[in-house]
Amino acid sequence: MKCMKRFDRIWNFRRTLWLIVILSFALLLAGCSNKQLATVPNDSEANEIVNVLRENDIDAVKEPIIEGSNTKVYQISVHSDIFGDNNDYPAAIQILHDNCLPLRDPPPVESGGYMASVEVERSKIQRQLKMNIIRQLRLIPGVTCADVIFVPPQSEITIDPYSSTATAYVSYKVEPPSFNDQQLKALVAAAVPKLKPEAVSVISVYNPVRPIQRSNRSNVGRFVVIGGAGLLIILGSVFLVYFLQRRRNASTSLAVQAEDFEEIETVD
Repeated sequence: MKCMKRFDRIWNFRRTLWLIVILSFALLLAGCSNKQLATVPNDSEANEIVNVLRENDIDAVKEPIIEGSNTKVYQISVHSDIFGDNNDYPAAIQILHDNCLPLRDPPPVESGGYMASVEVERSKIQRQLKMNIIRQLRLIPGVTCADVIFVPPQSEITIDPYSSTATAYVSYKVEPPSFNDQQLKALVAAAVPKLKPEAVSVISVYNPVRPIQRSNRSNVGRFVVIGGAGLLIILGSVFLVYFLQRRRNASTSLAVQAEDFEEIETVD
């Protein structure tokens, strides 16, 4: 009888100890979160940002979220540890800045009345056309930033209508560039109606990306700190369980002695 009770006490102690260890590690893992970096309106731009960051050895994740009026956007985040510290976050900000990300969508034109509605629709088409050209320019190897300004052709019913013109700006990080001005002119002219390549002006600038500055705090140091905190939690929990178990054992021992005394009296 005494052996069975002692075995039960030992088994309960070990089970409680393992439960505390598991909960401690779960607490540490739950403390590892993501730090928001940017929010973009479409999946293709989110993929571009994630790819650029991963090319620079920064682990980034995208997550679709729903904002007001059921608008779906994509949130880009980088990993953060239990203390909210992340030596990749400043580097990620620098990389996005050097690569002109996220893209800045031109502000929409406000509507009001029939004629204004027509202008709004025309503005939407031009905004979408502008973003498409920028994305095409950014697909060129070595291009980090791109922008385009174009003037659509005036209606033929207008007296002395002017033709379409455009100006394209690109910056690249590798010298010599993988493109020439004629290729850029042809790309822009093909996207804008009635735009001739000779009516496109090109500005290309060599702009190498800056060396990535990371925090002096290494991942090994972070893991040591997290491991030390986890070890303190576990040791403190073990000490608390041991203290409570001793008090429980003392109470149980008194109860067992009382039972043995009653059994002896019964036998006598």
